[in-house]
Amino acid sequence: MQDWNGNVLAVQTWEEARDLACLICGVSPAVRADKFYSKRHHEYCLKKYGFAEDLKRYKCIFIDSITVASRLCLEYAKSMSDVVKTGKPKVGCHPDVRAAYGLMATEMLAWINHFQHLQGVDVISDSTYGE
Repeated sequence: MQDWNGNVLAVQTWEEARDLACLICGVSPAVRADKFYSKRHHEYCLKKYGFAEDLKRYKCIFIDSITVASRLCLEYAKSMSDVVKTGKPKVGCHPDVRAAYGLMATEMLAWINHFQHLQGVDVISDSTYGE
C-alpha cells in the first residue's frame, strides 16, 4: 500500500478501528443498545468524527491488514484484561494474558462480522501484505 495514491485512514488504536467500522458499516440491528456497533455507538462516532458523509462515496474498502488490526486489538485487550481476569498474577511474574486472548477473539470476530454485513461496498483485506 506504500505506493497507493488513494485516500488512507491510518488507524493507530483498536478503538479507532472499531469506531471506523461502525461509521463505515452503520448500525447493527443485532446488538444491544449498550454494545459496540449499536445505534448509540454509531451516534457517538458521528459526533467524534466529522467525515461520516464522505465515507458514503466509496464503493471499495481495503483493510491493510487483519494482522495489524489483530495486533491493535490484542494491545487493547491486554489493557482491558484485568477486568475479565479471574485470578491475580503472582508478584514478580508476568501477568496471565489468557483472558486478553479471549477478549481479542470476541472483539475481532465482532469487527469482521460487522464488515461482512456491509451492503453495496466491497471489503477487501490482505492479512499478509507487507509482512
